[in-house]
Amino acid sequence: MSNANPNPKADIKVQGQAEPASQSLWRQIQAEVGDAACDGPQQCHSIAIGAKSCGGPDSYLAWSSKHTDAKKLRSLVERHAEARRAENAASGMVSDCRLVTDPGTRCLPNSKGQGVVCVLNEGHRGGGGSAI
Repeated sequence: MSNANPNPKADIKVQGQAEPASQSLWRQIQAEVGDAACDGPQQCHSIAIGAKSCGGPDSYLAWSSKHTDAKKLRSLVERHAEARRAENAASGMVSDCRLVTDPGTRCLPNSKGQGVVCVLNEGHRGGGGSAI
């Protein structure tokens, strides 16, 4: 069962200060994705993360279907985007409105030299890859 906060607009108290709901949800997304270990490129996917104030995602995240529950991840990401939209509206936040495109993913040896992981393609501006 998910430990996700059912109300993404609610703030969470952390060390006496209110933490934006999006930060808690971001940690849950990172925990769900884990190390994004993969056996091959067919397990690598990308997902849009966050919400810019003028629309569209803030970025993309690589994840692996090897150990990640796609349905749970999708739910967390949707709640995170909703929380970001609410936070942007409440703060009057503006963004650069630059379109962030899906860079696609690949399965590569990780930077620590142990196993292989899904990573976003670098420098790619197209919509390739396997997004959910």
